[in-house]
Amino acid sequence: MTNLAEGIFNKVLIIDDDDLSIFLISFTLQKIPYIKSSESVTSGWEALKFLEESKGQGPDLILVDLNMPEMDGFEFMERYDKKFAAEYPETKLIVVTSSQRESDKTRSLSFRSVKGFVQKPLTEEKLRGVLSDQ
Repeated sequence: MTNLAEGIFNKVLIIDDDDLSIFLISFTLQKIPYIKSSESVTSGWEALKFLEESKGQGPDLILVDLNMPEMDGFEFMERYDKKFAAEYPETKLIVVTSSQRESDKTRSLSFRSVKGFVQKPLTEEKLRGVLSDQ
């Protein structure tokens, strides 16, 4: 899990249905020294399965897109808060999206597990900024 005192994230989970976005986010994370590893899934359903199979060894940070088919980011965050927030109390969820709607930001930040809202493209500066607000 996260060593918040040292600012290290051992495992990051990326949830995005766009392969290019996953590539760019992964590439950005590889350049950040306090990010040790990342994994990606392409849907909210895959993310829920990943968390169920993690058995207490879940990610320290989850980066979730809003606009995905089948299960959008809002539905994922709702299910996460109900089922996994208690199991992973230190895990931070950050919304990484192309949405510029203030209503999406407000709604995202209303979930108890969501700690930030960042517009794509993700950069180290944006991530550092939202994490430093914690």
